Amino acid sequence: MASNSLSATINKGRHGPGLLARSARFALPALIACVVLSFPATLQNLPGSPFRNIHRFPIRLSASAPSAPVPAAPADPTPAAPAPPLSIAQAVSLLYPEFPLPEELTPHVAFWTEIFTRYSRRQVVLHDRWYLNVIFAVVDMDEGLTDGRTGWEAVGAARDRCAELLTAVGEKWDRPDAMTGPERMIRERYAGVAENPRFPFRQAADRVHAQVGQADAARDGIAYSGRYMTSFEAIFSDHGLPVALSRLPLIESAFNPKAVSHAGAAGMWQFMPGTGRRFGLSIDRLVDERRDPLLACRAAARLLAANYKALGEWPLAITAYNHGVQGMKNAVAAVGDRSIARIIEEYENPRFGFASRNFYVEFLAAAAIYDHADHFFPGIRPDPPLALSAIALDHYVTVATLRDHCGVPEELFRQLNPALLGPVYTAGGLVPKGYRLNLPTGDRTRFKALYAALPDHLKKERPPTILAHKVRRNQTLSDIAQSHGITVRGLMRLNNIRNPNHIRVGQSLSIPARTGIGNGRGPGETSVGPGNRHRVKHGQTLSGIARLYNTTTGAILRANAIDNPSRIMAGQMLVVPGG
Repeated sequence: MASNSLSATINKGRHGPGLLARSARFALPALIACVVLSFPATLQNLPGSPFRNIHRFPIRLSASAPSAPVPAAPADPTPAAPAPPLSIAQAVSLLYPEFPLPEELTPHVAFWTEIFTRYSRRQVVLHDRWYLNVIFAVVDMDEGLTDGRTGWEAVGAARDRCAELLTAVGEKWDRPDAMTGPERMIRERYAGVAENPRFPFRQAADRVHAQVGQADAARDGIAYSGRYMTSFEAIFSDHGLPVALSRLPLIESAFNPKAVSHAGAAGMWQFMPGTGRRFGLSIDRLVDERRDPLLACRAAARLLAANYKALGEWPLAITAYNHGVQGMKNAVAAVGDRSIARIIEEYENPRFGFASRNFYVEFLAAAAIYDHADHFFPGIRPDPPLALSAIALDHYVTVATLRDHCGVPEELFRQLNPALLGPVYTAGGLVPKGYRLNLPTGDRTRFKALYAALPDHLKKERPPTILAHKVRRNQTLSDIAQSHGITVRGLMRLNNIRNPNHIRVGQSLSIPARTGIGNGRGPGETSVGPGNRHRVKHGQTLSGIARLYNTTTGAILRANAIDNPSRIMAGQMLVVPGG
């Protein structure tokens, strides 16, 4: 049963630390009280005002809710007095003792709690970039837009108006009597906030930041995560890491395995290609293991363990997930302190931007939200856990073969194997040899029997040759597809092209080779067979792997986009071109 307050659970002499920690897990949300702040009504009601679709809103800032009394022990005739409520910092310390929360960062956690639980992706919070809990306005992009503006145009107009007001407030900061009513209300946003000399209140006009809400994405993501969370927690536990790290995808992708960032990070755990390969994920034309939640989770556990080994403290190691180990070493050196609070406050580097600066406090908020999801999202029902078995394929086979002969519905196949890319599903596309196919555990025995009974002509030892076609001037995708007897749609999927008009002269396209007519090559085409897939074993080097397959180290480096031959690790999957 959940208590009304953490203070009701604190009695180490009676319950011991184990029960304390378990009870604390279910009581944090009751500590958060509401302080109402509203946007100036005079601005909100002006005709044509950019603030007409901006709401008044409560924001939770402090832990001051009354606590329930601790029930008296039967032998004690005197009722126990209510224990004092805990601050958010104390509550997080109880829940996650490995992850310290400096008191000065407590408002940051409160802010991100609001972003992930109160505001949807159609609401934009305009706030002070440093004093996060100082909120100027909340723009609802679906309301009040009767003048033809888009939601983002309304956000831009509101942001500009906030900056104008704050500029005026800054100029009159020491003369509040000279301010207009709206200006005084903006100034009052900072009442009770401790000013940091590095970030003067009067310069707030330069710090207006627009943050999109995430409540709907967080709710959906937490529900979806039920499919994998049991496995995630086991993976982190097996690596000797805090299981709370399994909540990290809530801030990275809202547990969306199809998420792709503008920078090129992909999957639930948001690995960049180079980092993914470094920590054992295979990424090529057919397979992108960053998109497999379980494989990417294992890679994330290895990465976080390496971060912690290099940096020695979890606040730094977690921030390094976003900013990199060397980036955090640079931050420590520049500030002269390992304190995450001092680094957040003092470290100045163009690459250490808003996302990096807030990554650790976002994580703490996300972990607390996840572990109290039923409070923040009443009625939420996590999806049931998936029971999966991974079966390594020892041949190249088509999806149609697995569907028609092995009883694997294609929709389920796609759902459980998000690492397989578009070319696998094109006509003639093959699931690569060595790929570990995810299947429901209950289907494992039946699948293995049906797979073993496949006729030889449906199983291939080597994939068909792929030709490389260089796009020539005035060629269209339709011309190229027609000349090779394939569809435009098939050519697009094979090359991961989204827009058929976005090809350029000199671009190299993969074309399935025709058989039975010469060598199947057209003008300007060369054979670039995809080669073998090799999982690196402990102690192996690139030169040794190259000798094993009668190829060169350079060819393996190029095929896998590796720039440093010493940066391979056991478990990493490599594409090895034929010699």
